[in-house]
Amino acid sequence: MRNRHGELLVEVRPNSQDKVPLNLENGVQKRTSKHKDVLLMQVPNLKESQYYAGMAALKAYFTKNLPELKVFCLDPMTPFFDKNIHLIEDQFGLDFNTYTKQGKFMDLGKYTEMHNVMKMVEKEVKKYNPMYLGFSLIDGNVDASLYTTQYIKKRFPNIKIVLGGKGVDLLRGGLMAAKNMDGSNTYNYKEFDFIDFIVYGDGEIPFSTIIKNQNSPDKYAEYHNTQGLAFRQDKVWHGWDSELANEKYSHIDFSNMPTPDYSDFRETVAWKRTMGGAIPIILSRGCPFKCSFCSIPTAIPNFNYRDMDDCIDELEVWYNRGHRDFFIHDSIINFRPDWLKEYCESIVAKNWEPIHWGGNMRLMKPMRDIETLRLYNKAGFYNMITGLESASPKVLRHMKKYSSIQGIREIFENIREINKDKDPNAPNFENQPIRIMLQLIVGYINESEEDFQMTLDFVEEYSDVIYEVLTCSLFLCWYPLVDRWEKEGNWIQFKNEVEWDTEFNSLEDRLDRGRRMEDLCIKLGMEYNIYLRESISRSSDRQNRENADGSKL
Repeated sequence: MRNRHGELLVEVRPNSQDKVPLNLENGVQKRTSKHKDVLLMQVPNLKESQYYAGMAALKAYFTKNLPELKVFCLDPMTPFFDKNIHLIEDQFGLDFNTYTKQGKFMDLGKYTEMHNVMKMVEKEVKKYNPMYLGFSLIDGNVDASLYTTQYIKKRFPNIKIVLGGKGVDLLRGGLMAAKNMDGSNTYNYKEFDFIDFIVYGDGEIPFSTIIKNQNSPDKYAEYHNTQGLAFRQDKVWHGWDSELANEKYSHIDFSNMPTPDYSDFRETVAWKRTMGGAIPIILSRGCPFKCSFCSIPTAIPNFNYRDMDDCIDELEVWYNRGHRDFFIHDSIINFRPDWLKEYCESIVAKNWEPIHWGGNMRLMKPMRDIETLRLYNKAGFYNMITGLESASPKVLRHMKKYSSIQGIREIFENIREINKDKDPNAPNFENQPIRIMLQLIVGYINESEEDFQMTLDFVEEYSDVIYEVLTCSLFLCWYPLVDRWEKEGNWIQFKNEVEWDTEFNSLEDRLDRGRRMEDLCIKLGMEYNIYLRESISRSSDRQNRENADGSKL
Protein backbone atom coordinates (compact mmCIF):
# COMPACT_ATOMS: atom_id res chain seq x y z
CA MET A 1 0.00 0.00 0.00
CA ARG A 2 1.21 3.51 -0.80
CA ASN A 3 0.45 6.76 0.97
CA ARG A 4 -0.83 9.85 -0.79
CA HIS A 5 2.76 10.89 -1.58
CA GLY A 6 3.23 7.70 -3.57
CA GLU A 7 5.62 6.20 -1.01
CA LEU A 8 5.44 2.55 -0.10
CA LEU A 9 4.44 2.17 3.53
CA VAL A 10 6.19 -0.15 5.97
CA GLU A 11 9.68 -1.45 5.54
CA VAL A 12 10.70 -1.04 1.94
CA ARG A 13 13.50 -3.57 1.43
CA PRO A 14 15.01 -3.21 -2.08
CA ASN A 15 17.37 -5.86 -3.38
CA SER A 16 20.67 -4.05 -2.95
CA GLN A 17 22.50 -6.55 -5.15
CA ASP A 18 20.53 -5.28 -8.14
CA LYS A 19 21.66 -1.68 -7.55
CA VAL A 20 24.86 0.10 -8.51
CA PRO A 21 27.14 -0.17 -5.43
CA LEU A 22 28.51 2.92 -3.72
CA ASN A 23 32.03 1.48 -3.93
CA LEU A 24 32.32 1.18 -0.17
CA GLU A 25 35.47 -0.63 0.88
CA ASN A 26 37.04 -0.71 4.32
CA GLY A 27 40.17 -2.67 3.53
CA VAL A 28 39.70 -5.09 6.41
CA GLN A 29 38.65 -8.11 4.42
CA LYS A 30 37.22 -8.91 1.03
CA ARG A 31 33.61 -7.79 0.89
CA THR A 32 30.85 -10.22 -0.03
CA SER A 33 27.10 -10.02 -0.62
CA LYS A 34 26.58 -10.73 3.12
CA HIS A 35 28.43 -7.61 4.15
CA LYS A 36 26.81 -4.27 4.95
CA ASP A 37 27.84 -0.76 3.98
CA VAL A 38 26.48 0.78 7.17
CA LEU A 39 26.05 -0.85 10.55
CA LEU A 40 23.87 0.96 13.11
CA MET A 41 24.37 0.01 16.75
CA GLN A 42 23.06 1.03 20.15
CA VAL A 43 24.71 0.13 23.44
CA PRO A 44 21.89 -0.80 25.84
CA ASN A 45 20.88 1.09 28.95
CA LEU A 46 20.50 -1.94 31.20
CA LYS A 47 17.96 -0.26 33.47
CA GLU A 48 15.48 0.65 30.78
CA SER A 49 13.61 -1.06 27.95
CA GLN A 50 15.40 -1.08 24.63
CA TYR A 51 13.79 1.16 22.03
CA TYR A 52 15.37 1.46 18.62
CA ALA A 53 13.32 4.25 17.06
CA GLY A 54 16.34 6.36 16.07
CA MET A 55 18.11 3.56 14.22
CA ALA A 56 14.86 2.36 12.60
CA ALA A 57 14.08 5.88 11.35
CA LEU A 58 17.60 6.31 9.97
CA LYS A 59 17.49 2.99 8.16
CA ALA A 60 14.14 3.87 6.57
CA TYR A 61 15.52 7.22 5.44
CA PHE A 62 18.54 5.53 3.84
CA THR A 63 16.25 3.01 2.12
CA LYS A 64 14.21 5.81 0.60
CA ASN A 65 17.04 8.17 -0.35
CA LEU A 66 20.04 5.85 -0.87
CA PRO A 67 18.38 2.58 -1.90
CA GLU A 68 21.67 1.06 -3.11
CA LEU A 69 23.06 1.27 0.41
CA LYS A 70 23.12 -1.94 2.45
CA VAL A 71 22.24 -1.08 6.04
CA PHE A 72 21.79 -3.28 9.09
CA CYS A 73 20.75 -2.42 12.68
CA LEU A 74 21.87 -4.51 15.63
CA ASP A 75 22.23 -4.69 19.39
CA PRO A 76 24.96 -7.29 20.04
CA MET A 77 25.24 -6.62 23.78
CA THR A 78 21.74 -7.29 25.15
CA PRO A 79 21.98 -11.06 24.45
CA PHE A 80 25.12 -11.17 26.62
CA PHE A 81 23.33 -9.54 29.55
CA ASP A 82 20.28 -11.75 29.00
CA LYS A 83 22.54 -14.77 29.55
CA ASN A 84 24.31 -13.10 32.51
CA ILE A 85 21.44 -11.22 34.12
CA HIS A 86 23.17 -11.18 37.50
CA LEU A 87 25.70 -8.71 36.10
CA ILE A 88 23.05 -5.99 35.76
CA GLU A 89 22.86 -5.49 39.52
CA ASP A 90 26.53 -5.94 40.42
CA GLN A 91 29.27 -3.32 40.26
CA PHE A 92 30.03 -3.98 36.61
CA GLY A 93 26.40 -3.38 35.66
CA LEU A 94 26.34 -0.12 37.63
CA ASP A 95 29.54 1.13 36.02
CA PHE A 96 28.44 0.01 32.54
CA ASN A 97 25.68 2.62 32.67
CA THR A 98 27.64 5.06 34.80
CA TYR A 99 26.36 8.36 36.14
CA THR A 100 28.63 9.22 39.05
CA LYS A 101 31.80 8.48 37.07
CA GLN A 102 31.02 10.27 33.84
CA GLY A 103 33.92 10.52 31.43
CA LYS A 104 36.01 7.71 32.92
CA PHE A 105 34.91 5.25 30.27
CA MET A 106 38.31 3.57 29.96
CA ASP A 107 37.87 2.30 33.54
CA LEU A 108 35.43 -0.24 32.11
CA GLY A 109 38.44 -2.10 30.76
CA LYS A 110 39.28 -3.37 34.26
CA TYR A 111 36.33 -5.75 34.08
CA THR A 112 36.74 -9.20 32.54
CA GLU A 113 33.04 -8.99 31.69
CA MET A 114 33.65 -5.94 29.50
CA HIS A 115 36.22 -7.84 27.49
CA ASN A 116 33.68 -10.66 27.02
CA VAL A 117 31.11 -8.16 25.78
CA MET A 118 33.63 -6.63 23.39
CA LYS A 119 34.46 -10.03 21.91
CA MET A 120 30.79 -10.42 20.94
CA VAL A 121 30.77 -6.94 19.38
CA GLU A 122 34.01 -7.61 17.52
CA LYS A 123 32.56 -10.83 16.10
CA GLU A 124 29.48 -9.01 14.79
CA VAL A 125 31.48 -6.16 13.27
CA LYS A 126 33.77 -8.61 11.49
CA LYS A 127 30.76 -10.55 10.25
CA TYR A 128 29.15 -7.52 8.58
CA ASN A 129 32.40 -5.77 7.59
CA PRO A 130 30.90 -2.26 7.35
CA MET A 131 32.48 0.87 5.95
CA TYR A 132 30.54 3.02 8.43
CA LEU A 133 29.53 2.19 11.97
CA GLY A 134 26.93 4.51 13.50
CA PHE A 135 26.33 4.61 17.27
CA SER A 136 23.13 5.94 18.79
CA LEU A 137 23.95 7.62 22.10
CA ILE A 138 21.10 7.66 24.61
CA ASP A 139 20.56 8.32 28.30
CA GLY A 140 22.98 6.13 30.25
CA ASN A 141 25.05 4.59 27.46
CA VAL A 142 27.56 7.35 26.68
CA ASP A 143 30.54 5.93 28.55
CA ALA A 144 30.02 2.34 27.43
CA SER A 145 29.56 3.58 23.85
CA LEU A 146 32.83 5.51 23.94
CA TYR A 147 34.67 2.49 25.33
CA THR A 148 33.16 0.35 22.57
CA THR A 149 34.08 2.76 19.79
CA GLN A 150 37.71 2.99 20.87
CA TYR A 151 37.85 -0.83 21.08
CA ILE A 152 36.46 -1.21 17.57
CA LYS A 153 38.64 1.53 16.10
CA LYS A 154 41.75 -0.15 17.47
CA ARG A 155 40.87 -3.43 15.77
CA PHE A 156 39.24 -2.05 12.60
CA PRO A 157 41.02 1.27 11.94
CA ASN A 158 39.51 1.68 8.47
CA ILE A 159 35.91 1.68 9.66
CA LYS A 160 34.52 5.20 9.91
CA ILE A 161 32.75 5.70 13.25
CA VAL A 162 29.82 8.12 13.53
CA LEU A 163 28.19 9.20 16.80
CA GLY A 164 24.62 10.52 16.90
CA GLY A 165 21.51 10.50 19.04
CA LYS A 166 20.42 12.71 21.92
CA GLY A 167 23.33 11.51 24.05
CA VAL A 168 25.87 13.50 22.02
CA ASP A 169 24.51 16.61 23.72
CA LEU A 170 26.60 15.58 26.74
CA LEU A 171 29.74 15.97 24.63
CA ARG A 172 31.65 19.19 24.14
CA GLY A 173 29.55 21.66 22.18
CA GLY A 174 26.28 19.94 23.08
CA LEU A 175 23.36 21.74 24.64
CA MET A 176 23.76 19.68 27.83
CA ALA A 177 27.57 19.38 27.81
CA ALA A 178 28.74 17.62 30.99
CA LYS A 179 31.29 19.57 33.01
CA ASN A 180 33.97 18.64 35.53
CA MET A 181 34.36 20.42 38.86
CA ASP A 182 36.90 22.82 37.28
CA GLY A 183 34.47 23.73 34.48
CA SER A 184 36.24 21.72 31.77
CA ASN A 185 34.34 19.40 29.45
CA THR A 186 33.80 15.90 30.81
CA TYR A 187 33.58 14.61 27.24
CA ASN A 188 36.00 16.69 25.18
CA TYR A 189 35.66 15.02 21.78
CA LYS A 190 38.67 16.95 20.49
CA GLU A 191 40.77 14.53 22.52
CA PHE A 192 39.17 11.51 20.83
CA ASP A 193 41.12 9.90 17.99
CA PHE A 194 38.78 6.92 17.68
CA ILE A 195 35.74 8.85 16.38
CA ASP A 196 35.48 10.20 12.83
CA PHE A 197 32.17 12.08 12.85
CA ILE A 198 29.70 13.44 15.42
CA VAL A 199 26.19 14.49 14.44
CA TYR A 200 24.31 17.01 16.59
CA GLY A 201 20.55 17.03 15.99
CA ASP A 202 18.68 14.96 13.41
CA GLY A 203 21.07 12.47 11.84
CA GLU A 204 19.48 11.72 8.49
CA ILE A 205 20.93 14.54 6.38
CA PRO A 206 24.45 14.73 7.90
CA PHE A 207 24.96 10.95 7.74
CA SER A 208 23.76 10.89 4.12
CA THR A 209 26.12 13.75 3.30
CA ILE A 210 29.04 11.82 4.78
CA ILE A 211 28.28 8.79 2.62
CA LYS A 212 27.43 10.59 -0.61
CA ASN A 213 30.64 12.65 -0.50
CA GLN A 214 32.99 9.90 0.66
CA ASN A 215 34.99 9.89 -2.60
CA SER A 216 34.54 13.55 -3.51
CA PRO A 217 37.68 15.74 -3.63
CA ASP A 218 35.52 18.47 -2.07
CA LYS A 219 34.11 16.31 0.70
CA TYR A 220 35.58 18.38 3.53
CA ALA A 221 34.04 21.52 2.08
CA GLU A 222 30.71 19.69 2.02
CA TYR A 223 31.19 18.59 5.62
CA HIS A 224 31.96 22.18 6.67
CA ASN A 225 28.68 23.30 5.11
CA THR A 226 26.60 20.60 6.80
CA GLN A 227 24.68 21.70 9.87
CA GLY A 228 25.30 19.74 13.04
CA LEU A 229 28.37 17.87 11.78
CA ALA A 230 31.74 17.68 13.53
CA PHE A 231 34.49 15.71 11.75
CA ARG A 232 38.18 14.83 11.89
CA GLN A 233 40.43 15.93 9.07
CA ASP A 234 44.16 15.18 9.26
CA LYS A 235 43.79 14.32 12.97
CA VAL A 236 42.18 17.70 13.74
CA TRP A 237 38.50 18.23 14.58
CA HIS A 238 36.48 20.71 12.50
CA GLY A 239 32.98 21.92 11.88
CA TRP A 240 31.47 22.67 15.26
CA ASP A 241 31.23 25.90 17.21
CA SER A 242 29.55 25.46 20.57
CA GLU A 243 28.60 29.16 20.68
CA LEU A 244 26.42 28.62 17.62
CA ALA A 245 24.97 25.29 18.76
CA ASN A 246 21.31 26.21 18.32
CA GLU A 247 21.94 27.70 14.88
CA LYS A 248 24.02 24.79 13.64
CA TYR A 249 21.99 21.82 14.82
CA SER A 250 20.77 19.56 12.04
CA HIS A 251 17.01 19.69 11.51
CA ILE A 252 14.72 17.70 9.25
CA ASP A 253 11.05 18.02 8.38
CA PHE A 254 9.52 15.03 10.11
CA SER A 255 6.05 15.44 8.64
CA ASN A 256 6.74 13.25 5.61
CA MET A 257 9.42 10.93 6.95
CA PRO A 258 9.17 7.29 5.83
CA THR A 259 7.85 4.67 8.23
CA PRO A 260 10.67 3.47 10.53
CA ASP A 261 12.12 0.10 9.56
CA TYR A 262 12.29 -2.24 12.58
CA SER A 263 12.80 -5.40 10.53
CA ASP A 264 16.29 -6.11 11.91
CA PHE A 265 14.98 -6.27 15.49
CA ARG A 266 11.72 -8.17 15.13
CA GLU A 267 13.06 -11.64 15.78
CA THR A 268 15.35 -10.71 18.64
CA VAL A 269 14.66 -11.69 22.23
CA ALA A 270 15.02 -8.07 23.38
CA TRP A 271 12.36 -6.91 20.91
CA LYS A 272 9.88 -9.58 21.89
CA ARG A 273 10.46 -8.91 25.58
CA THR A 274 9.96 -5.15 25.20
CA MET A 275 7.30 -4.99 22.53
CA GLY A 276 5.56 -8.35 22.77
CA GLY A 277 3.23 -8.41 19.78
CA ALA A 278 2.87 -4.61 19.65
CA ILE A 279 3.73 -2.71 16.48
CA PRO A 280 5.70 0.52 17.08
CA ILE A 281 4.16 3.71 15.71
CA ILE A 282 5.67 7.21 15.62
CA LEU A 283 3.43 10.25 15.17
CA SER A 284 5.82 13.06 16.16
CA ARG A 285 9.40 13.88 17.06
CA GLY A 286 10.33 16.02 20.06
CA CYS A 287 8.00 17.70 22.56
CA PRO A 288 6.34 21.16 22.51
CA PHE A 289 6.43 21.51 26.31
CA LYS A 290 9.30 22.88 28.40
CA CYS A 291 9.42 20.90 31.64
CA SER A 292 12.44 22.12 33.61
CA PHE A 293 13.85 18.64 34.26
CA CYS A 294 13.55 17.30 30.71
CA SER A 295 16.21 17.47 28.02
CA ILE A 296 14.01 16.56 25.06
CA PRO A 297 12.88 20.12 24.10
CA THR A 298 16.53 21.19 24.30
CA ALA A 299 17.98 18.24 22.41
CA ILE A 300 15.16 18.27 19.80
CA PRO A 301 14.17 21.93 19.54
CA ASN A 302 12.30 21.56 16.24
CA PHE A 303 9.20 19.67 17.41
CA ASN A 304 7.07 18.52 14.49
CA TYR A 305 4.58 15.81 13.65
CA ARG A 306 3.50 13.67 10.74
CA ASP A 307 0.66 14.19 8.32
CA MET A 308 -2.62 12.81 9.71
CA ASP A 309 -3.52 10.86 6.56
CA ASP A 310 -0.11 9.17 6.50
CA CYS A 311 -0.50 8.10 10.13
CA ILE A 312 -3.91 6.56 9.51
CA ASP A 313 -2.66 4.92 6.30
CA GLU A 314 0.19 3.29 8.20
CA LEU A 315 -2.16 2.02 10.90
CA GLU A 316 -4.45 0.58 8.25
CA VAL A 317 -1.60 -1.31 6.59
CA TRP A 318 -0.81 -3.05 9.87
CA TYR A 319 -4.50 -3.65 10.59
CA ASN A 320 -4.99 -5.32 7.22
CA ARG A 321 -2.03 -7.57 8.00
CA GLY A 322 -3.81 -8.80 11.10
CA HIS A 323 -2.18 -6.62 13.78
CA ARG A 324 -4.34 -5.12 16.55
CA ASP A 325 -1.77 -4.15 19.19
CA PHE A 326 0.31 -0.95 18.85
CA PHE A 327 2.64 1.21 20.91
CA ILE A 328 3.21 4.89 20.09
CA HIS A 329 6.84 5.86 20.71
CA ASP A 330 6.33 9.62 20.84
CA SER A 331 7.60 11.71 23.74
CA ILE A 332 3.96 12.75 24.08
CA ILE A 333 0.88 11.49 22.21
CA ASN A 334 -1.43 14.42 22.97
CA PHE A 335 1.03 17.04 21.73
CA ARG A 336 -2.02 18.77 20.22
CA PRO A 337 -5.36 17.68 21.71
CA ASP A 338 -7.25 18.68 18.55
CA TRP A 339 -4.88 16.53 16.43
CA LEU A 340 -5.33 13.55 18.76
CA LYS A 341 -9.11 14.01 18.73
CA GLU A 342 -9.11 13.86 14.94
CA TYR A 343 -6.79 10.84 15.01
CA CYS A 344 -9.17 8.97 17.34
CA GLU A 345 -12.24 9.99 15.35
CA SER A 346 -10.55 8.72 12.17
CA ILE A 347 -9.88 5.34 13.81
CA VAL A 348 -13.47 5.07 15.07
CA ALA A 349 -14.80 5.98 11.61
CA LYS A 350 -12.95 2.99 10.14
CA ASN A 351 -15.34 0.75 12.08
CA TRP A 352 -12.55 -1.74 12.69
CA GLU A 353 -12.74 -4.51 15.20
CA PRO A 354 -11.17 -3.25 18.47
CA ILE A 355 -7.50 -2.31 18.42
CA HIS A 356 -5.22 -1.53 21.34
CA TRP A 357 -2.62 1.25 21.62
CA GLY A 358 -0.83 3.31 24.23
CA GLY A 359 2.09 5.56 24.97
CA ASN A 360 3.09 8.72 26.81
CA MET A 361 0.25 11.10 27.70
CA ARG A 362 0.47 14.50 29.37
CA LEU A 363 -2.31 15.13 31.90
CA MET A 364 -3.98 17.95 29.97
CA LYS A 365 -7.19 19.93 30.42
CA PRO A 366 -9.24 18.21 27.67
CA MET A 367 -8.90 14.93 29.61
CA ARG A 368 -10.89 16.52 32.47
CA ASP A 369 -13.86 16.03 30.13
CA ILE A 370 -14.81 12.38 30.53
CA GLU A 371 -16.25 12.22 27.01
CA THR A 372 -12.82 13.05 25.59
CA LEU A 373 -11.32 10.12 27.48
CA ARG A 374 -14.21 7.90 26.33
CA LEU A 375 -13.34 8.81 22.72
CA TYR A 376 -9.68 7.90 23.27
CA ASN A 377 -10.74 4.61 24.84
CA LYS A 378 -13.22 3.84 22.06
CA ALA A 379 -10.44 4.35 19.52
CA GLY A 380 -8.29 1.80 21.35
CA PHE A 381 -6.40 3.83 23.95
CA TYR A 382 -5.40 1.41 26.69
CA ASN A 383 -1.90 1.87 28.18
CA MET A 384 -1.41 5.40 29.50
CA ILE A 385 2.18 6.15 30.46
CA THR A 386 2.01 9.50 32.22
CA GLY A 387 4.49 11.64 34.07
CA LEU A 388 2.69 12.87 37.15
CA GLU A 389 6.19 13.37 38.64
CA SER A 390 4.85 14.86 41.91
CA ALA A 391 1.55 15.59 43.63
CA SER A 392 2.88 18.81 45.18
CA PRO A 393 1.58 22.00 43.54
CA LYS A 394 4.77 23.84 44.54
CA VAL A 395 7.01 21.24 42.92
CA LEU A 396 4.86 21.00 39.79
CA ARG A 397 4.94 24.78 39.31
CA HIS A 398 8.73 24.88 39.43
CA MET A 399 8.91 21.91 37.08
CA LYS A 400 6.70 23.88 34.64
CA LYS A 401 4.64 20.71 34.51
CA TYR A 402 1.03 21.18 35.69
CA SER A 403 -0.88 24.18 37.02
CA SER A 404 -3.66 22.35 38.87
CA ILE A 405 -3.45 19.24 41.02
CA GLN A 406 -7.25 19.35 41.20
CA GLY A 407 -7.37 19.01 37.43
CA ILE A 408 -5.15 15.93 37.67
CA ARG A 409 -7.51 14.45 40.24
CA GLU A 410 -10.44 15.00 37.88
CA ILE A 411 -8.60 13.06 35.16
CA PHE A 412 -7.91 10.16 37.51
CA GLU A 413 -11.54 10.21 38.67
CA ASN A 414 -12.67 10.06 35.02
CA ILE A 415 -10.46 7.03 34.40
CA ARG A 416 -11.82 5.42 37.56
CA GLU A 417 -15.36 5.96 36.24
CA ILE A 418 -14.54 4.60 32.75
CA ASN A 419 -12.86 1.54 34.26
CA LYS A 420 -15.80 0.79 36.55
CA ASP A 421 -17.47 -1.53 34.07
CA LYS A 422 -14.28 -2.87 32.46
CA ASP A 423 -12.76 -6.32 32.88
CA PRO A 424 -8.92 -6.43 33.12
CA ASN A 425 -9.03 -10.08 32.01
CA ALA A 426 -11.31 -9.49 29.04
CA PRO A 427 -10.01 -11.20 25.87
CA ASN A 428 -11.43 -8.36 23.78
CA PHE A 429 -9.55 -5.06 23.81
CA GLU A 430 -12.87 -3.20 23.84
CA ASN A 431 -13.65 -4.31 27.39
CA GLN A 432 -10.24 -3.76 28.96
CA PRO A 433 -9.67 -0.83 31.36
CA ILE A 434 -7.31 2.10 30.82
CA ARG A 435 -4.08 1.17 32.57
CA ILE A 436 -2.15 4.04 34.16
CA MET A 437 1.61 3.47 34.07
CA LEU A 438 2.78 6.21 36.44
CA GLN A 439 6.11 8.03 36.23
CA LEU A 440 7.37 9.82 39.34
CA ILE A 441 10.36 11.97 40.28
CA VAL A 442 11.58 11.81 43.88
CA GLY A 443 13.71 14.59 45.34
CA TYR A 444 13.17 17.38 42.82
CA ILE A 445 15.34 20.39 43.53
CA ASN A 446 12.66 22.11 45.72
CA GLU A 447 10.88 19.02 47.07
CA SER A 448 10.53 19.10 50.86
CA GLU A 449 9.42 16.25 53.10
CA GLU A 450 5.89 17.67 53.05
CA ASP A 451 5.90 17.73 49.24
CA PHE A 452 7.04 14.13 49.05
CA GLN A 453 4.30 13.04 51.45
CA MET A 454 1.73 14.52 49.07
CA THR A 455 3.01 12.20 46.34
CA LEU A 456 2.88 9.18 48.63
CA ASP A 457 -0.70 10.05 49.60
CA PHE A 458 -1.74 10.50 45.96
CA VAL A 459 -0.34 7.12 44.90
CA GLU A 460 -2.18 5.40 47.74
CA GLU A 461 -5.44 7.24 47.05
CA TYR A 462 -5.49 6.24 43.38
CA SER A 463 -3.86 2.82 43.69
CA ASP A 464 -7.00 1.22 42.24
CA VAL A 465 -6.44 2.91 38.85
CA ILE A 466 -2.61 2.99 38.88
CA TYR A 467 -1.60 -0.25 37.20
CA GLU A 468 2.12 0.21 37.83
CA VAL A 469 4.67 2.77 39.01
CA LEU A 470 6.57 2.39 35.77
CA THR A 471 9.47 4.58 36.85
CA CYS A 472 10.22 6.37 40.09
CA SER A 473 13.49 8.20 39.51
CA LEU A 474 15.62 9.92 42.09
CA PHE A 475 16.07 13.32 40.53
CA LEU A 476 19.18 13.98 38.43
CA CYS A 477 19.81 17.72 38.55
CA TRP A 478 21.10 18.76 35.14
CA TYR A 479 23.19 21.85 34.51
CA PRO A 480 20.61 24.24 32.98
CA LEU A 481 18.40 23.78 36.05
CA VAL A 482 21.34 24.46 38.38
CA ASP A 483 21.93 27.76 36.57
CA ARG A 484 18.25 28.68 36.84
CA TRP A 485 18.16 27.73 40.52
CA GLU A 486 21.12 29.94 41.35
CA LYS A 487 19.76 32.86 39.31
CA GLU A 488 16.58 32.60 41.36
CA GLY A 489 18.73 33.30 44.41
CA ASN A 490 18.69 29.77 45.84
CA TRP A 491 21.51 27.78 47.43
CA ILE A 492 22.82 24.52 46.03
CA GLN A 493 25.95 22.53 46.74
CA PHE A 494 26.57 20.78 43.43
CA LYS A 495 29.12 18.08 42.66
CA ASN A 496 27.43 16.27 39.78
CA GLU A 497 23.94 15.37 38.60
CA VAL A 498 23.58 12.75 41.34
CA GLU A 499 25.46 14.31 44.24
CA TRP A 500 23.98 17.68 45.22
CA ASP A 501 22.22 19.27 48.19
CA THR A 502 19.70 22.10 48.60
CA GLU A 503 17.88 23.31 51.67
CA PHE A 504 15.00 21.03 50.65
CA ASN A 505 16.78 17.69 50.31
CA SER A 506 20.12 15.89 50.16
CA LEU A 507 21.26 12.71 48.43
CA GLU A 508 20.52 10.80 51.65
CA ASP A 509 17.00 12.29 51.76
CA ARG A 510 16.37 11.25 48.16
CA LEU A 511 17.57 7.72 48.77
CA ASP A 512 15.34 7.46 51.83
CA ARG A 513 12.32 8.75 49.92
CA GLY A 514 12.97 6.28 47.11
CA ARG A 515 12.95 3.40 49.58
CA ARG A 516 9.77 4.69 51.21
CA MET A 517 8.04 4.83 47.83
CA GLU A 518 9.17 1.25 47.28
CA ASP A 519 7.75 0.25 50.67
CA LEU A 520 4.40 1.80 49.70
CA CYS A 521 4.31 -0.07 46.39
CA ILE A 522 5.02 -3.35 48.22
CA LYS A 523 2.28 -2.58 50.74
CA LEU A 524 -0.19 -1.90 47.91
CA GLY A 525 0.90 -4.96 45.93
CA MET A 526 1.72 -2.67 43.01
CA GLU A 527 4.33 -3.37 40.36
CA TYR A 528 7.10 -0.77 40.40
CA ASN A 529 10.57 0.20 39.28
CA ILE A 530 12.49 2.58 41.53
CA TYR A 531 16.01 3.55 40.60
CA LEU A 532 18.81 6.02 40.94
CA ARG A 533 19.79 5.03 37.41
CA GLU A 534 21.99 2.47 39.14
CA SER A 535 18.82 0.83 40.44
CA ILE A 536 17.85 0.84 44.10
CA SER A 537 15.41 -1.93 43.40
CA ARG A 538 12.79 -3.25 41.06
CA SER A 539 9.74 -5.39 41.67
CA SER A 540 11.27 -8.43 39.99
CA ASP A 541 13.96 -8.63 42.66
CA ARG A 542 12.10 -7.18 45.66
CA GLN A 543 12.68 -10.44 47.53
CA ASN A 544 16.37 -9.59 47.69
CA ARG A 545 15.79 -6.58 49.94
CA GLU A 546 16.51 -7.12 53.63
CA ASN A 547 15.34 -5.51 56.81
CA ALA A 548 17.89 -4.11 59.23
CA ASP A 549 17.78 -7.36 61.19
CA GLY A 550 18.67 -9.38 58.09
CA SER A 551 15.20 -10.80 57.48
CA LYS A 552 13.74 -10.66 53.99
CA LEU A 553 11.00 -8.20 53.11
